[in-house]
Amino acid sequence: GSRDALTQHDRLLELVSKAVREGKPSEEVESLRSQARSLLAKAEESGRRMEALRSSAPRQASFFLPSGMEPDAVRRAAVDAETALIEYAPGGKTLFAYVLTSSALYRLALGPKEEILKATGELLDGLTNRGALISSAKDFAWKASTLHGKLLAPCLEKAGAVKRLIVVPDASLAGLPFEALVSRPPEEGENVSFAELRYVLDDYVVSYAPSSPVLTVLGGPRPEAASPRALILADPFYSEESDRMADPPPVAVARGEKRLGGFPRLTRSRDEAEAVCQFLLGNE
Repeated sequence: GSRDALTQHDRLLELVSKAVREGKPSEEVESLRSQARSLLAKAEESGRRMEALRSSAPRQASFFLPSGMEPDAVRRAAVDAETALIEYAPGGKTLFAYVLTSSALYRLALGPKEEILKATGELLDGLTNRGALISSAKDFAWKASTLHGKLLAPCLEKAGAVKRLIVVPDASLAGLPFEALVSRPPEEGENVSFAELRYVLDDYVVSYAPSSPVLTVLGGPRPEAASPRALILADPFYSEESDRMADPPPVAVARGEKRLGGFPRLTRSRDEAEAVCQFLLGNE
């Protein structure tokens, strides 16, 4: 498809750049460039055919084209003047990002994929291993600000004056809390605490989506229900408790401190659920 051809095209351009830097023979460089041009033409032709198929046979096209991928469709569903969508996509050796605003779409090459993913892994390891990182605010600030510079700063430059970010990470970035990245690294010799750091969350509301098509579907028009309903889940019974109690008393057991099946009770989740019910139902 066109995406595969574009990925191969980007990989060939990297090879062209490498060949030029290494002083390879001009014939070899021109051969790589010719292959890149051919792949770009293939991608453009594939895109034209898919668009023709969508126009002439939309039902058949739905098997090949994910619905809602057009920029305008995503804008209608989720992107307004104060919102930018950032979707990450790995290439051969480069990590790319697509930045969609209310008026433009950008495609950015963020840098070597392995280098960025290594930095991501180091930060995540530190966040999940308290002894490795959490004890040092400065170390965290350096790692988190480095990732901010690689992953977010180029995208924010294109996004302009927005207040909300919708992040669509690829699988390798799915565990990264983008809102916890640090926008300013500490100065040399500066002692900082976690409370003094400037986080992405201080400047933007950050939300996530699994993909642009899913976001578009979720943000699209929905049929009106006869009566609005809400499902609120809290304070779960685990299998060990459920097997032992045919009709478990909801309040008495829910407020216990007992561990069941290796999990601690969520002692405050019932209070939160009741507060949400009160908010939704009022005095009913």
